[in-house]
Amino acid sequence: MSGVDWNLLHDAYGSAAGIPPLLQQLHDFPTEPEAESEPWFTLWSALCHQGDVYSASFAAVVAMEAILAKAPERATPSFFGLPASIEIARANRGHEVPEQFAQAYRAALEGLARSALVYLRDGKEQDTRASALSLIAASVGEPRIAEVLLEVQEDALNDLLEWLRSR
Repeated sequence: MSGVDWNLLHDAYGSAAGIPPLLQQLHDFPTEPEAESEPWFTLWSALCHQGDVYSASFAAVVAMEAILAKAPERATPSFFGLPASIEIARANRGHEVPEQFAQAYRAALEGLARSALVYLRDGKEQDTRASALSLIAASVGEPRIAEVLLEVQEDALNDLLEWLRSR
């Protein structure tokens, strides 16, 4: 997101000045196990920390959308999961998007939803498909559904379906 002074934004640890170099690494579409590898580990920790979000979180979603739009078929779970989690946390905590990012953030969620649909047509990786579906739900104002899609693990899905059918 050009023109953003990241030094004026905040993440979970204070100044968000360290976020742009991490976002720059996403241009390489890192595929290492995301929960343990950079840049995703630090991005998750700084931008969606313990269910809370920060001014840098919204600017980062805009930047992630611009990166993913170039090659949605290369998405990994965090490309959809982190923005979905940011929107879920925003809704759950009742945070307003800072005015300076509101329009771009909403447009980025819509763009990410389009990328998610592209991925869902051909992408085979189950975790990425689940995070793509979560992002779509979050982008249309359904944070509870998005959270379920993001959090329910594959092995628990059959138990959940069995429970629903038994009601």
